[in-house]
Amino acid sequence: NMRTKGLNSEHAFLDPASVFMYVDKYKNFPLQLVVNPYKDWHVTTGLDAAGGSKTKFSAPNYEYFADCPVEIGNQKDLEFDVEGKRHVLMIYGDGNYDEKKMIADMTTLVKANKEFWGELPYERYIFMLHVTPSAGGGTEHINSTIMGARPLAFKNPDAYRGFLGLTSHEYFHTWNVKQLRPAGIHPYDFAKENYVKELWIAEGGSDYYGSLILVRNNFLTVDNYLQTIAGSVQQDRLKPGNRVQSASESSFDAWVKFWRNNPSAYNAESDYYDKGATLFFLLDMEIRQSSGNKSSLDDVMKAMFQRFRLGKKGYTVDDFQKMAGEFAGKNLKSFF
Repeated sequence: NMRTKGLNSEHAFLDPASVFMYVDKYKNFPLQLVVNPYKDWHVTTGLDAAGGSKTKFSAPNYEYFADCPVEIGNQKDLEFDVEGKRHVLMIYGDGNYDEKKMIADMTTLVKANKEFWGELPYERYIFMLHVTPSAGGGTEHINSTIMGARPLAFKNPDAYRGFLGLTSHEYFHTWNVKQLRPAGIHPYDFAKENYVKELWIAEGGSDYYGSLILVRNNFLTVDNYLQTIAGSVQQDRLKPGNRVQSASESSFDAWVKFWRNNPSAYNAESDYYDKGATLFFLLDMEIRQSSGNKSSLDDVMKAMFQRFRLGKKGYTVDDFQKMAGEFAGKNLKSFF
């Protein structure tokens, strides 16, 4: 959340992990947050309200607490129910957005993911949106996401499709990484780096399915989608780093290299987002081909979610390979 957090005269946005300290031996204890809002500001957060209060919140432990960003200001909170669960579209900032259209489209994405995964793993979910001139990107959380969009990004069809793509990607993370977690970040260690080889599954996979869900729900035409795939293939082949570094190595190096703007990155490094999405596409085709189209990567993701969901153990690349092989009906060692 480096791009979004801060406090100024207009609002506050807190990423708890960067603001609130903890005592190691107490990190699994329940805790409470009390906010004293400035003037007429109010609080929007995924934390549970304590005793119905609008300024007191509770969490079962520090990790959950750290995974619930807090917005304090005059933001809009637009509530809507989908599949029996409460959802909120929170908007900070002004833009040319259409609230009803956004809620209708988010409702479609929620239903599509419920159909895909079989359940909504939360009681309440918040789509947090910052609309500012330099905004972009997003970060997933346990029962919310913080996303950025520019003020005029909502009327232009291509720009709005881009925003829906971001929303689809971040919301898919609710399952793929917030519930279905790599072993290296389950549980999360806030005191040091958490090395994982599976970010190409967590991020690349969410990229792949973020787009695929748009196609399946008529937000993106098949022709446009195929152009996107063609662009991905071209990008993959043009980047020398993809022939030097594997997607698992790119994932592992995320802590020390990936976000550093290293001048040699294009030639020496892969990208676990783009490369991961391309690998997911190829793996999906491989499973469909091998099984006579009886199975797909959809089945793998659903089975992984059931076997490794939050509360159970985290998964590894080997676990993912084995599960993919079960649905492909063959050993996928050479593919991997």
